[in-house]
Amino acid sequence: MLNVARLRLLRELAVTGSMAAAAESLSFTPSAISQQIAALERETDVTLIEKHGRGVRLTDAARTLVEHTELILNEIARAEADLDAVKHFQLGSLTIGAFPSSGTHLVPTAIRSFADRYPGVRIQLTELEPEQSLPLLQSGELDLALASEYDLVPLSSKNYEQETLLHDPMLVVHSDAWPEQHGAVDLADLQGERWIAPAPGTAIHEFTLRACQGSGFQPDITSTWTDFQVVQSLAAQGFGVAFVPHLALDPPRAGIVARPTSTPLNRRIFAAWRTGTTRAPLIAAIVEQFRIAAQTLT
Repeated sequence: MLNVARLRLLRELAVTGSMAAAAESLSFTPSAISQQIAALERETDVTLIEKHGRGVRLTDAARTLVEHTELILNEIARAEADLDAVKHFQLGSLTIGAFPSSGTHLVPTAIRSFADRYPGVRIQLTELEPEQSLPLLQSGELDLALASEYDLVPLSSKNYEQETLLHDPMLVVHSDAWPEQHGAVDLADLQGERWIAPAPGTAIHEFTLRACQGSGFQPDITSTWTDFQVVQSLAAQGFGVAFVPHLALDPPRAGIVARPTSTPLNRRIFAAWRTGTTRAPLIAAIVEQFRIAAQTLT
């Protein structure tokens, strides 16, 4: 019979691409990983890894086994969720990662309502951008991720279950000293303006580039800042224009005007959890509270 723990090691090796990275991810030594893979080779009577340069690579047999391992681990998660479903969950814990601008209303409203219903459940909440929270969700370090996906910047991996909570309009923020302060903004009219955006590598930075490039110009990003409240302050003082999600405008700063684009642009806000845990009572309960909280915002 195949050893599930060794199958997990093989899957982690496939995901990370090296013995050292798999060992670090699982808090093993590379030697221990190697020994367990060797034991799995004896169990299966096939070669699973072969030398490749200074490292190793998976054989065709190993890749086939990893595909089955995903199914096996998902079924184990479902079994655990079903077992959990028959228990009363006065006690328990949830680890949640949520993107920063969800913390004004969406997260506090949902968490407060959940805590009132299940006071014995301990919630550990961490501010994380989606590019941080979703990998942690898949590795098992988070139970739930509250994440966002911008128009024009689709997420590359969706190996999880999810529910869309709402679509949050992306608005152009500029100083109220502008002569034009009403109506939708044609992005092409903003060519030549200075722009404010978070650092390269973030989804909204890429969104800003693609939205402007789609209107025929490369944005001149002269200010790099992540905190949307600071972004509003910079815009109010005339240091540039910026994209700010509607939810992140709360509270709006004095001296700014926020306008939609002529072609509507949005970010999709969603809750995500590992495949197989849908029926776990705590997951179902917290997602329900996020759903209700999102309805109050829309």
